[in-house]
Amino acid sequence: MATPQEREAVEEADAVTGGSVDALPRRSTPRNAEHTGSADELADELAELDAFLNDAGVGDMTSARELTRLPSAGVYAIPPRDYWPNIVPVLVSLRPVWEQMGQLGFRGYRPPEYNDAVGGAPDSMHLYFAAVDARAVPLTNTNRRRLALLAARQFEAVGEQFEVGLGVYGPNTPSNIHWDAGFRRRTWRDARAWIEKARNT
Repeated sequence: MATPQEREAVEEADAVTGGSVDALPRRSTPRNAEHTGSADELADELAELDAFLNDAGVGDMTSARELTRLPSAGVYAIPPRDYWPNIVPVLVSLRPVWEQMGQLGFRGYRPPEYNDAVGGAPDSMHLYFAAVDARAVPLTNTNRRRLALLAARQFEAVGEQFEVGLGVYGPNTPSNIHWDAGFRRRTWRDARAWIEKARNT
């Protein structure tokens, strides 16, 4: 049975998607970032994306800077504007985990060239601003394990409704989790093992 938090997450997503994740744009050939540059160069675009996140009810969870920073490149990349709605069900469906953890660090959008450079999957949902990699803050072993268990439980609760993809990277103390929404319910890497652990604890 869904908890009140899980039911609220579903209701929030229904408001965004019109009651069906099928309302979300489907994958096509990914397009390049609208703009790439320093935070100063992209200040207006970052402010607009922050306003979008706030209007969508998820701005308290993260920021435009966090979701668009390309760590290895040291710059920010603004996704095409029609991709912006894709991130909302990702964050809405992950909110109960974020609330229980108190804080999470996120990485979001990857333009195609950057995705290739970091060895991302060719069909990664990051290309469509429809995925986050989440890490525990502070990054302790206890918090890493807790994040993996909470994400596994949340996947069991809302994975079908939101068509969640869950990846957990590490069998004992995961470095991070991958969470996407709006494509297909699926798991990879160590996610299945963490789901089993969550069922037994």
